[in-house]
Amino acid sequence: MGKCEGYLLLSDLDGTLLSRDGTISARNREAIATFVAEGGRFGIATGRAHYSTTSLTKGLAINSPIVVFNGSGIYDTLTGDFLQTECFSLAALRDLLAETMAAFPDIEVLLFERHRVAMLTDCFWLAHMPEQERPYFQRVGIDAVGDVIFKVVFTADVALVSRVRAYLEQHPFRRKIDLMLASDSCLELLPLGVTKGSGLRMLARRLGIAPEKTMAIGDYENDAEMLRTAGISAAPANATEEIRALADLVVAHHQEGAVADFLEKVFA
Repeated sequence: MGKCEGYLLLSDLDGTLLSRDGTISARNREAIATFVAEGGRFGIATGRAHYSTTSLTKGLAINSPIVVFNGSGIYDTLTGDFLQTECFSLAALRDLLAETMAAFPDIEVLLFERHRVAMLTDCFWLAHMPEQERPYFQRVGIDAVGDVIFKVVFTADVALVSRVRAYLEQHPFRRKIDLMLASDSCLELLPLGVTKGSGLRMLARRLGIAPEKTMAIGDYENDAEMLRTAGISAAPANATEEIRALADLVVAHHQEGAVADFLEKVFA
């Protein structure tokens, strides 16, 4: 039995496992491979879609299902199937979207479906998107959207996103949704109770991992519930002040192998 037997580690991607150029360092790859070889279970917990996540993590020693869409999907990379989904219906969101877009006509709105991102407005993201991901982003009208929506994303400058968040915090629909920032300019809506933390709990139960042997690392607000849930939590040095204060350990900057540093500190 390896020294990592019975442990589950979930890592955030952007600002945590990935370097600024979207790659995974050799240090992180080697540390994760060693963790898995010693009996550990390793997976990803991200706001990204499954197709984006699997593209970015090719060749990585992932041996656990992954948490995608910030918790609204649990995806098995081996079978290519979702093990669990917690989604919105378009009918439930239609009025909220219309009201928010009328109140803030400059807000950019994206609806994450199973196999595409439906853009209800033009989106500055598209110009900076890797070429292989651009086909998933499609400009459509609301009536062309399907009835299974994993999450809603509002993007704009920081000031406008802050105003939209304040508006939604007071909206009657607030009791049915969770709001979280994925970045200063990206506000996400998820079904109530759906977070990376709920994804971690589900995976631990499915894999038979004791709560105290669950591990998580992340850098931003959308990682907070996952860090609170984990038996052992870490934040890279570049994480927000609030996330660093929440974590059990503060480890190396994401440019310097944060995930590897976390594993070395726990299993030295």
